[in-house]
Amino acid sequence: MHTQRPKSIKEISPVNIDLRSREDEALGTYIRRVRLMRGMSLAEVAHATPRIPESRHISFAYLSQIEVGRALHPSRERLLSIAEALGVPPTWLLEKAGLRADTAITPEDLSPPSPLLQQIALRAEKLERSDQEAFLRMIDAVIRLRRTRRNSRRKNRPA
Repeated sequence: MHTQRPKSIKEISPVNIDLRSREDEALGTYIRRVRLMRGMSLAEVAHATPRIPESRHISFAYLSQIEVGRALHPSRERLLSIAEALGVPPTWLLEKAGLRADTAITPEDLSPPSPLLQQIALRAEKLERSDQEAFLRMIDAVIRLRRTRRNSRRKNRPA
């Protein structure tokens, strides 16, 4: 059985006007359209995203959830990874996601992970794939919980 290796960004055609998002297009629909126009599978896009830092890695299952609209608010870091994997300007995905695209991409967005994150990633590599995905869902749940609490505190502050 022949398995096709994932395309690198160098093998993908350059950005063209057809890859720009459409006004009436949801984030996930846009990502799926670009992925298909690039001739990439979910697994190829996922494989093209960095493994470390983990905050920038995308599993094909999570990418699928984004495409079908089940994961509505992917992080800035993950959007940067998807843009890189698809070969589109990061600002296009950030704007489509409703994030500030005028904020410069900082070295911290692309910097190596802290030693603690490296240890977590190394240990997570030893887990089975299903356990890795469960662990990722737990992390995402903690992030959502903290974001909800932070937003709740902001709303309850006196004006």
